[in-house]
Amino acid sequence: MIPTVEQAKEMLKKYVKKEEFLIHNLEVGRAMRALAIHYKEDPELWQTIGLLHDIDIELYGEELMNHCVEGKKILQQENVDENIITIIVSHNEALGFPRDTLVKHCLYSADGLTGLIHAYILMRPNKDIQQGKVKSVMKKYKDKAFARGVSREEIKSVETTLNMGVRDFVEIVLDGMKKFI
Repeated sequence: MIPTVEQAKEMLKKYVKKEEFLIHNLEVGRAMRALAIHYKEDPELWQTIGLLHDIDIELYGEELMNHCVEGKKILQQENVDENIITIIVSHNEALGFPRDTLVKHCLYSADGLTGLIHAYILMRPNKDIQQGKVKSVMKKYKDKAFARGVSREEIKSVETTLNMGVRDFVEIVLDGMKKFI
């Protein structure tokens, strides 16, 4: 089954209870929708992939080797299409699965970038993503002390995998996070 966005949201709520984890998956979904539109791909499918990418986030804890392994089991139980599962599993670099398609590269980089943008928005006085600026996100991206858990290499990989500058990638993702609320 290829879930719709609404079906993916319901599935996500079934397995993810903590608000911060739900928010992360929703944000990655929005980013993926924006990237699909940019690349003239299927926005519904890409948003679904983003929504489900961390469906096992509350099960694997700090053990990254279990991340996506548990998710794969959940998605298989839910009868999610194997191609979607393969895309999702590829975003966990610790497992070593190849990222050999556009959607896989986008998911990998968007995952980290949405975390950086989320941290940036939280430190703003009004915490309003609509007021977020690409220039300010880029400053935070360059500040290695800010949101230390976010891999700059994941984000920077767009330069080679997508043949796109980081600033352009930030602009697309931030715009998607604003637009598809």
